[in-house]
Amino acid sequence: MLGAVNRVLLGIIGAVLLAVGAALAAALRPLGGRHEPLLSAATRERYWHAEG
Repeated sequence: MLGAVNRVLLGIIGAVLLAVGAALAAALRPLGGRHEPLLSAATRERYWHAEG
């Protein structure tokens, strides 16, 4: 009986830790998404023109 309780508790703790880890990973800056482009339109037009 005690072994079953331990397995249930370990499963619950593991699920909670997994949820916390996923929330932290989603909140970190690289995974949070960008709110502005890497290069502005003026920079793209200035340096990324077609040559050829």
